[in-house]
Amino acid sequence: MAEDLKALTVEKWKAGRKELESRIRGRIADSQIQKSIYSTNAGLFEERPLAVITPENEDDIRTIIAFCRDNGIPVTARGAGTSVTDAALGRGVVLDLSRKMNSIISVDLEHNIVNVQAGITLDQLNRELAKYGRTLPLRPFKGMQCTAGGCIAVNAGGMLSGRFGRIAEMVETLRVVLSDGTAAECTTERGDITNEILNIAAGASGAQSPARLFIGSEGQTGIIVSAALRMTGIIPPLKVRAYFYRSLRECIDSAFSGKFAKAWSAIFMDALLMSALAYRLDSLAIPREAEGCIVAVGEGNALPRPEDNGAMSSLEIAVQPEALYSAVTDSIHTLSRPVPNGRYTVMVEGFRLGKNAAAFCNSIVGAAENSRTQKILFGECLSGTVYFRPFLNMAEENDRLKHSALLSELVEAAAGMDRGAQCENGMGMMLWNQFQRNGMLQFKSLQVAKTVVDPTGILNPCSPSYQIRSFRGSASAAERGRKNMLIWNLSDIQSVTGRGPLDFGEETDACHGCGECRTMSFLETQCPVYRSIGGEITSPRGMNNLIRSVYGGYPGNGIDRTSEEYAKSIYDYCVQCKMCVVECPSNVNTAKVLMEARARYVRDAGVKSVRRASKFFSDYEFYTVVASSVATLSNRLIRSRKVRSVLEHAFGVDRRRKIPDFDTRTFSEWFRRHESPPGPRGNVVYFSDIFANYFDSATGIATTALLEAMGYSVMYPRQRFTGLPLIYLGMLREARRYVFDNASFLYPYTSKGIKIVCSSPSAVMALRHDYLSVLDDDRARVLSTSVLDIAELLYSSVERKEFEPEMHPFNGVIHYFPSCHARALRNDRKTERLLRLIPSEGVDVIGEGCCGAGGSYGFAKETFSMSMDIGSRLFRTISSSIGEDELVVTEGEECALQIYQGTGRRVVSPVKLLASHLLQGHSGNVHTGRIPGRSQ
Repeated sequence: MAEDLKALTVEKWKAGRKELESRIRGRIADSQIQKSIYSTNAGLFEERPLAVITPENEDDIRTIIAFCRDNGIPVTARGAGTSVTDAALGRGVVLDLSRKMNSIISVDLEHNIVNVQAGITLDQLNRELAKYGRTLPLRPFKGMQCTAGGCIAVNAGGMLSGRFGRIAEMVETLRVVLSDGTAAECTTERGDITNEILNIAAGASGAQSPARLFIGSEGQTGIIVSAALRMTGIIPPLKVRAYFYRSLRECIDSAFSGKFAKAWSAIFMDALLMSALAYRLDSLAIPREAEGCIVAVGEGNALPRPEDNGAMSSLEIAVQPEALYSAVTDSIHTLSRPVPNGRYTVMVEGFRLGKNAAAFCNSIVGAAENSRTQKILFGECLSGTVYFRPFLNMAEENDRLKHSALLSELVEAAAGMDRGAQCENGMGMMLWNQFQRNGMLQFKSLQVAKTVVDPTGILNPCSPSYQIRSFRGSASAAERGRKNMLIWNLSDIQSVTGRGPLDFGEETDACHGCGECRTMSFLETQCPVYRSIGGEITSPRGMNNLIRSVYGGYPGNGIDRTSEEYAKSIYDYCVQCKMCVVECPSNVNTAKVLMEARARYVRDAGVKSVRRASKFFSDYEFYTVVASSVATLSNRLIRSRKVRSVLEHAFGVDRRRKIPDFDTRTFSEWFRRHESPPGPRGNVVYFSDIFANYFDSATGIATTALLEAMGYSVMYPRQRFTGLPLIYLGMLREARRYVFDNASFLYPYTSKGIKIVCSSPSAVMALRHDYLSVLDDDRARVLSTSVLDIAELLYSSVERKEFEPEMHPFNGVIHYFPSCHARALRNDRKTERLLRLIPSEGVDVIGEGCCGAGGSYGFAKETFSMSMDIGSRLFRTISSSIGEDELVVTEGEECALQIYQGTGRRVVSPVKLLASHLLQGHSGNVHTGRIPGRSQ
């Protein structure tokens, strides 16, 4: 019967889709790829929707709701997709409000009210409010990427809820669309409402005000369009103190004893979460015997002394509250990454139990001990909110059954203490059946309200279904026994992330949907494509969801792995900047997951199916060598519009892309005539890569000068193009010839302990990390551990006082833009400090995200415009804030080309600037050097 109903719904959708599309401004997406991306939230379940619609305004929502009501199609509102209980999954139409309805409508500073659209994230909102000295005092444990509408729908609380309450206490008015397609404005004042039926429902459900019908309703009584919320002043500088306990039970007793009542917030945690937090906060020194911890925030005299609350010791932490809350969230996310046995922390949910919290915690500890389950336990002391997350492998049947049993046991325990106890993040698919079975008031009141307000039952009706068969697909389980295209058994990213490797399936599963990669802040680098283009598919989370769906065994996923739509999805929305690897709190290596997916696409669809520019990069070295041999003629031809048109037609290189001039003398030619003197510090090998050899020999010469000034004798053996664009495009057969040759050519040196020094961060990334994904032998491993960026070597020499350079002063400010690969290698701060060695008017670090170059991404016709969009904010900043005669510096050769493309400004490498300002015989005038692409 259910299948017949589903088939009927599909038929009605197909019949009316075209008409609906003509009546709304928003976009309808119902391809299998788009639906798979929206089939999961941040929880455990998977439900593929009928379609995803991105409404642009309230009228769109009203039209969609009316259409769905008339056709009996379920509707589920979705914010940022961060629901840990999967409250925003639906098998009907899903409304993504985060894409277009994500703005601040107005700010009333006199009354401290901000009016916002439902799709704005807390992160976006508070960054804007900070300009006015205000904040919305809501800090959910799951992070700040959740939307205002989503928080209202589950009545979110979090780390400040003890002082400021949950979001229900911050709501002044709501604007909602009801199940009949009409809109209503309601406030927290009873009776002040435009739709009479809401007053009836309010009385029937026991709600204290009409607005309460929608707060915590999980989208089952209405679709929240906008909300007026009460702001406060920004959180002032406060003391942060950690209290340590010898046992977890002592910690629990103290947490809910009332001793922290005067604090702004107090977070208790067990030893495991405490250790994860200490990894992020250097000043959190944990006593060896500590098994529990409470981190309290408040004014100094408001925090208790350790002897007054049973703590063994306490410690003041050098961190501001906002940084603490962010670190706690990231630590929780980190523990969601699978460990070698495949287990990771799984949501059981947070329960708000008030005075019963201590007893409930003890029940949790007992349940975990009885089932021999490792777990993390944490919560907010002042509000009595408790979170329990066991370590389970949800790809295993036994662990799925254990999760269900633990959930049942804990809800029964909560019901036995207080049937009014609430779940912190909504009931969702996870808790609905349990709350119904145990007669919880949260379930009963919502059911009464829904009966009155949504009699047709179309609004988010899919929540009540905790079924093991509904758990999301597991790529790690489906991938067992399959042959990977890349090598996954080496610690190829450990030095970047500080965490060990997983295989392809496990890495794909490691993304649990926290949504931190969806930040729109330019203070973080990930994800530049998402910030520029928007849409779930462009985020690392969306990419992981797609690839997990393709390879994770979702029944009948219907995705053609050789289709143009799939190719566009995996090629057009990633520049391989690697920042998702570094900034993801769970360290999910989405970059490598995508490399594997692309390599499989090339295997299945053939290399000819890859973007046309791939042919250009496949033989890039050959074309470069030939063109360089007649550099003057080549430079003249490159400036010809006809030649550019031919390049675009034959090789897919966009005709608008400014290609740099070839040097009339290559670096290798210069070095053959150069005698590097014997160095007291021994020998090093310089790896120039193709750009510094053929296009920018001045950087190679400057690198040699710096190395010799540091006391090294420089060698320049045979070497080839890194082949990095080919690895990133998934063209592994073509890439292996470069990887094999470079590893072989350099092995006679690396095997003797001689370091390989690069002036290009991308070359370091290739030799140190990406080669290990392609070649598994001693040559690649030794090469990986032998590679240094020139900034790393120079910085360490200066720090150890092995090299104390004197510098000519620079007249002006040095504007430094760190390349993404330099940031991923954690060398940007080192370069900044090296630039400060030059006497100048200061070093200005341009923190505007990514330039958008992305290797072949910025050259290909299909993605050139997107690459320029990604870098547009950076280009505007440089053009508007940096004078024509001021200097911009970046170590990324492609970044230099991209910045010139977008601004016409001169850009030099830090190596050239540092070498030209040395007093030890290696001086030169950086301004007279030819800037790549200047002549075009």
